[in-house]
Amino acid sequence: MAVQVHVTYASLFNGAAIFSGAPYYHFSKDKLFGAVIKCLNKEIRPSDLMNDMYNMAIAKDFEIDKLITNLTDSLNEQIDLPASLNETQKMASVGKIDNPSHMASQKVFMYAAGRDTIVAPGFMDMVYKYYLNFVSDNNIKYIKLHNAQHGMPTDNFGKDCDSQELPFINNCKYSGAADALRHIYGKLNPPTTATGSFVPFNQTEFYSGNYLCDTGYIYLPTACAKTTHPPCRLHLVFHGCMQNPEWVGDIFYKRAGYNEWAESNNIIVLYPQTKNGNLINPAGCWDFFGYESPDFYNNQGPQIKAIKAMIDRITKG
Repeated sequence: MAVQVHVTYASLFNGAAIFSGAPYYHFSKDKLFGAVIKCLNKEIRPSDLMNDMYNMAIAKDFEIDKLITNLTDSLNEQIDLPASLNETQKMASVGKIDNPSHMASQKVFMYAAGRDTIVAPGFMDMVYKYYLNFVSDNNIKYIKLHNAQHGMPTDNFGKDCDSQELPFINNCKYSGAADALRHIYGKLNPPTTATGSFVPFNQTEFYSGNYLCDTGYIYLPTACAKTTHPPCRLHLVFHGCMQNPEWVGDIFYKRAGYNEWAESNNIIVLYPQTKNGNLINPAGCWDFFGYESPDFYNNQGPQIKAIKAMIDRITKG
């Protein structure tokens, strides 16, 4: 989702951090969502993958790790970088995303887990090649943690680094959040205790669909809460699949590693939150593959429009 939003609104950002993702538009409706709908409508004979999804959904026993592993295996050798690049240019030409030239001087951080069995490291290799078309190689930092499984890497919290289980935050003795923030923003003050406030806000003001929670969260550093405060920056963080409040409570937005750095560097952190779907998207993923809208990857997508409205409310008042 970070890739979709960054590319769509490139003029808003000064950088992006991608953890175990895929290139822009890669998980398109044509490759995934369309096949799911046709399968559920019995318009086509289900493939093994779609049959897995159908049976899990009917049984209400959705083994997301198995499903996404199968998906990764089936698509890993079908990563279509030219299609991603072509779609980028097409969307820019019709005004559905910002001109990609806005990314030219930005900083991009990328992370791949070497033992990832959910999102194969090859996907991140393609993300790297994708961004090289728009961003100087000198502005890209690409980290591969060879002993890590799928999850957000931290230096002091979570499961073992090679674990693949909830809450998908792994103690790898390495902070992905810290490395990403330093790369995007440059020199930062050392982290400190996150004594600021977690401010809940009403997401329904910005979104009227079925896949975002009523409540999102903002981490507000102590200094930024004062009536007269220093200039404060805004950092947007997306949780992963199965990391929303229905799956892990407050663990992701409190323990992923951002808030301690935000506190000491006057960075407001926006944590929007998804909601689980009953049949489609029970894992609470962001719409990076078109389950809610065929415009999931551009400025007409309901979730991307909601994110833009949240950013505008914070930055413009």
